[in-house]
Amino acid sequence: MRRNRRRKSSRQRAWEYMRRNRIFAVNDVLLILEDMSERSFKRFLQQLSRAGYVKQISGGHAFRSRVYKLLRNTGVIAPRWIDKQSRLYDPNIQQMQLKDASVKLPVTVEAPSAVVPVPQEAYDQGRIISILEDGACTLLSLQQRSGVPSARFASALHALKQSGEVVQAGRENGVPVYKRSRE
Repeated sequence: MRRNRRRKSSRQRAWEYMRRNRIFAVNDVLLILEDMSERSFKRFLQQLSRAGYVKQISGGHAFRSRVYKLLRNTGVIAPRWIDKQSRLYDPNIQQMQLKDASVKLPVTVEAPSAVVPVPQEAYDQGRIISILEDGACTLLSLQQRSGVPSARFASALHALKQSGEVVQAGRENGVPVYKRSRE
């Protein structure tokens, strides 16, 4: 029975070599990975180095004579360079480098930002107010444009009228027209 295996990329094979040999010489890796160019491997090492995955421990100006040490072995899948964002993504730990001009790369985002949830009633009222910023609106048009369900719309509009932020500006064909109070 023949298996249909996908061929590993040069970067993946280089990553696997680095994981097996935590201290490695550039020349050794290039000898084993015959299909990977020196330029491509140099770019890969620069990306890993900026992200704190590898560090040069010896060698001089000649790239092939350098020796590196793997500092962060995060898993079996090689970190990927995202060209459009100029960032390194590590699928093993699901982290992307943070791109910030004031901070020297690499900085990684490890914790989710503190997002404060907005109460549903406040959100509904905010939708109504944002529509009335453009001008007066009929009750039916206001409800449709806000996208707020009928039961919640009625209570949100009632609360806004009670607080004085929204006032009735008259009627149009028997339908109330509302506008934002400019106090």
